[in-house]
Amino acid sequence: MLSKTCYKKFLLPVCLSFIITCSIAQPQPEPALYAQTSEVNNIMVKFYADYGNLTRFYVIENSPERKQRLLTTVNAYIDSLGKLNFDALNTGTRVDYILFNRDLHEQQYQLQREAKEYDSVKAWFPFADSIYAYEKLRRRGIVLDAQKFAADLTGWNKQIQSLQQKLKQQTFIPFYLGERAKGTVNGLRDALKSIYTFYNG
Repeated sequence: MLSKTCYKKFLLPVCLSFIITCSIAQPQPEPALYAQTSEVNNIMVKFYADYGNLTRFYVIENSPERKQRLLTTVNAYIDSLGKLNFDALNTGTRVDYILFNRDLHEQQYQLQREAKEYDSVKAWFPFADSIYAYEKLRRRGIVLDAQKFAADLTGWNKQIQSLQQKLKQQTFIPFYLGERAKGTVNGLRDALKSIYTFYNG
């Protein structure tokens, strides 16, 4: 058994040295500004929650209502981010700020581009606004005037037949506008399917 003298001379200094070394080696806590509760992170969390809710509610591709609601939300968050004092943020939070700001402006650009392209092809879909309006009523569970809806369907069918003949005479349509028109057709088809499924029976 070790004597008290041996313990004090040899073991006690070693133990103290080990404890001090371990305490120094422990990682220091991150500054509060870079914690996940930073202002930038809070704005990001709120944005993705809001944007996700909107895309789940406004599901019709290329509809003006969907596009406008998303663009309004993106613009609002660009304004919120711009009100932060960038110089007061630490390096890590600045990186989050720069990347998030880039993503917001990219989303803004895509939505603005969608709006311009839709305006270029909407002449081919004169019935689109009426279908979007019916789909909006469907989302709110409002009872439709069945006779009026049936009459509108008949009128849209006649318009489509006339437009098909006109399209055959079209010599050139840019590829990107063709893709936008295709997306619009898919969105209108989904809108009509949604209306029929909801009100059938």
